[in-house]
Amino acid sequence: LSAVLVCGSAHAQADGETVSRLIAEDAAHQLQHPDPVVRGEAALIVAASRNPQFQTALLVVAKDSDEEAQLRGILALGLHASPGVASVLGDLLRDPATRTKAPGIAAAFALGSLPPDNAPTIVNQLLTSFLQSSLKRQRDVMLALLRGMHRHEQSLQLTPLHRLYEE
Repeated sequence: LSAVLVCGSAHAQADGETVSRLIAEDAAHQLQHPDPVVRGEAALIVAASRNPQFQTALLVVAKDSDEEAQLRGILALGLHASPGVASVLGDLLRDPATRTKAPGIAAAFALGSLPPDNAPTIVNQLLTSFLQSSLKRQRDVMLALLRGMHRHEQSLQLTPLHRLYEE
């Protein structure tokens, strides 16, 4: 009986993975849809698959000229967590024109959402930068980063987190 359950469970898991792959592939066709919300939502669905073949398409949505698609694309980068995403998000946060606006706040959440070993240096630099600037002005960016970081154990960022807390 246990062999039947294990085989049945493995079969169900394989079916679930197949369905997820098909959904992601179908959503990928919508990444260039004329409606920006559809493009952005498609990016989130595609990102959940964590399939590396979609990284370039997700970067395109994250740089979309329409903010509705762009914000979802930025969040999708954090969800996808592919190599190189941390530096793209870090670039958005280094730009004073976007840092405290919606794209910067989305980038902070996405950066914080990455597994800690994906972006320890960039996250540490960002946490330290909060200490060197107006916390009132940076509040939303800081809260977005911290909320994203809440998704994972943060042993790599304990020192800058303690310093930020003390301030």
